[in-house]
Amino acid sequence: MSTTTAEPGHISTAPALDADPAELRLLFRWLVAMLLIAAALAACVWTRMAVRATALELDAARSSLARAEILQERLLVERALLRDPGRLAETAASLSLVPPVATVVVNEVGVR
Repeated sequence: MSTTTAEPGHISTAPALDADPAELRLLFRWLVAMLLIAAALAACVWTRMAVRATALELDAARSSLARAEILQERLLVERALLRDPGRLAETAASLSLVPPVATVVVNEVGVR
């Protein structure tokens, strides 16, 4: 076991890392690969979130369309009931309306 003693007035520094340029390139390649993987994962998560948001909007649009179709059917039935000749005659009678007088168009050419 060896021990070192520090001399007074001498500042001890850590030994410098002797990094081979090939090792630095390898380390840089790994760093770039990890960054690309992280970016791909972030893009994947973002697209999944966008797809789910779109699915929620689509579901809301479908339910809104279903409600609108039901309302349209109700309005069509109500319009058919309002245009019913029996109902119109009944309403006219309740309002004391006089039925229109029948008119006859005479063709003047045929009469001599």
